[in-house]
This record gives sequence, structure tokens and C-alpha cells, in this order.
Amino acid sequence: MLKHLFKDAIKSPGKLFALCFVVYMAAASFLVAAFLFLLGARWLHKQMVLKAKALDAAEVEASKAEAAKAAEAVTVAATPAVKATDVPTSANAANDAAVDVASAPQYAKSAVVIPFKTASR
Repeated sequence: MLKHLFKDAIKSPGKLFALCFVVYMAAASFLVAAFLFLLGARWLHKQMVLKAKALDAAEVEASKAEAAKAAEAVTVAATPAVKATDVPTSANAANDAAVDVASAPQYAKSAVVIPFKTASR
């Protein structure tokens, strides 16, 4: 509810006037101030519940990822040692370095220099 009140309040003069009027009434009336306080407390409570749910979901997903990593580590440990054919030779290592350099983005340097426009000219 508060999002709809404050959304584009600066762009719309009617909304800005209404918000200023509510703040004025809250300053002049204890009942209006208490009502606004209750609305704000309810909104804050709702936002905190939503964030707690999001944190719980992230925690569950992180534990699942951790379990998957542990399972992967167990399977990697169970595999036999490196074979002689898997060891890269010097020719393969040189080709790998060439591939890494080629995959890096190359940016051309611009020779054009544009002066800043100042008011002193």
C-alpha cells in the first residue's frame, strides 16, 4: 500500500499535495499520527517476514549446493588416478595458452581526443 502512495509522488502534484496534507494532519492530530504509525508498523512487519522467507530459501539452496559439492568430491575421490594420456604435453600446453589469449577480449585504443567544453571559451 505504501508503494502506491509514494510511487511517482514527486512527478504528480496531486499526490505530493496529498502526502504533505497527511503529514500535516499527523503533526496536528494524535489520532492520525497513531494511525500512520500502525500502518508503518504493519508494513515493516510484512517486509521483515518476506525477507525472512527469502533468507530461509537461500539457506536451503546453499545447503543443497554444499551437499552436491560434497557428493561430487566423493565421486572425484573414487575415480582412478590420472592416466598417462591425460597429462598434457608441451605442444598441448602451448596451444592452450594460445586459446586463452585469443578468447580474451581485445579493445582498440582510440586515437581521438575530444576536449571538454567549458564555459570559459
